[in-house]
Amino acid sequence: MRQLTIAVLIPVAFLVGRATNPTPASAHAENRIYTLSQGDVVRVPGAATRCTAGAEGGATNLFCHRAPEGRYQVVFYADSILVWKNGNPDKPVFSARWQR
Repeated sequence: MRQLTIAVLIPVAFLVGRATNPTPASAHAENRIYTLSQGDVVRVPGAATRCTAGAEGGATNLFCHRAPEGRYQVVFYADSILVWKNGNPDKPVFSARWQR
């Protein structure tokens, strides 16, 4: 469970950081970490991205896409990442595995 939380928090922290984009003069000393539960949604308006914590086939994941519709969708799993064009999840354009 701990590794899953870490796997989910890394992309969420990246997206939140990109959305807030603080300048050096206005950088805050405290950071925030969010833990998502299944069904929770993270929206990053600055990056026009929406991510949903969910599960598919018993494996928890983080599904991200641009809002409004972009060209690609991304799913982060505990041990891999999949990227595919909208509407074509059976043929990923990029996939990679990493060790837990």
